[in-house]
Amino acid sequence: MTDVQQTLLATYKTLQLQEGMLRAACSIEQAKVLDENYSAARKAYWEYMDRAFQNNDAEVEALAVQLNAVNGELSHSLEQLNNINKVLEKISAALALGIKLAARAAVL
Repeated sequence: MTDVQQTLLATYKTLQLQEGMLRAACSIEQAKVLDENYSAARKAYWEYMDRAFQNNDAEVEALAVQLNAVNGELSHSLEQLNNINKVLEKISAALALGIKLAARAAVL
């Protein structure tokens, strides 16, 4: 598994492992956003894990660095789950970067 694939996996696993806790902290509207983001993350993860990334692609490297940073922010937000809107924003940011990153993959 490449570093990029591990970064995508970290995003997906964070959401997967924390879904119950997040759902408990959400209002009905927030739960809808969480569901949409979780579904999109799961789809992106499974769709792109079978693809290869060009390790020398500057955009792939930049997106992976950005996604790693957002993953760190997301983990920190989850530790201090006092502002669910902020957590949902971090999830959306991670998802957007993950989808951009995954789109740079080539089919094996």
